[in-house]
Amino acid sequence: MSEDEKSLAEKYAIEQVNHYKEKANHNKFESIWCFKSAMVCSLLCPLFVSLGEGIWLSKVIPSLLSAFAAFSTAWLQLRKPHALWAVYRTAQRKIETSLAHYQFRVGKYSGMSDSIKEADKLLISEVTNFASEAHNTWAKNVPDASSLNKTVLTGKE
Repeated sequence: MSEDEKSLAEKYAIEQVNHYKEKANHNKFESIWCFKSAMVCSLLCPLFVSLGEGIWLSKVIPSLLSAFAAFSTAWLQLRKPHALWAVYRTAQRKIETSLAHYQFRVGKYSGMSDSIKEADKLLISEVTNFASEAHNTWAKNVPDASSLNKTVLTGKE
């Protein structure tokens, strides 16, 4: 099917798939990068402390590595890119599934081959429901100020 033959509903669904794919890829990269940097920095610190000579190799570099490892770990715990990655990838897959069902007129769309407008309405309804579901799941991961203050002040959740 050419780009001109696609309905507005189908184009909207494809845009949403691309939107969630981009967000999922970003959070995947961020999650893996922070995890790897925390691991590498944590493993390198003792080597510099024990094998380094002089103030730069035995004190400054290990301190910087330790600070970077702590930052990466805190970023993973507060921002939770791994959880966001799952939320966005799930939304992407649900929309892709609904779009495939729409395009091949299976599942909920099976009796709608004559009525494109009904199928378009159902597709838009499902895509917006998935987007709303993703937002609601994402919103649960946002730390609120009171829990952050409690964690910072007491060190406990």
